[in-house]
Amino acid sequence: MLELLEIVDFVLSTLVSTLCSVGAGILFISALLSWVAPDAEGSLFNFIFNVSDFLTAPVRLVLNKTGLFAGSPIDFSLTITMILLAVVGMTFSLF
Repeated sequence: MLELLEIVDFVLSTLVSTLCSVGAGILFISALLSWVAPDAEGSLFNFIFNVSDFLTAPVRLVLNKTGLFAGSPIDFSLTITMILLAVVGMTFSLF
């Protein structure tokens, strides 16, 4: 029974760590595309922008409610989300 729990723990921690890495990669690609091709069309571009909006929406909501960075022209929700994903990914990769 203990071996099964160890396998499940390994699989879940690897899955969460991998999902965090993929999410951070999508956010990075989204940031690059917003500079290089901000008006890009297509299913791949839409997918990347939809996933990045899905990931950053909770952080953006919290930042808007707290008024943090209210006067800033830079959207810090992307950076904060990338940091949070990196911390969660590193935490789960330690198990």
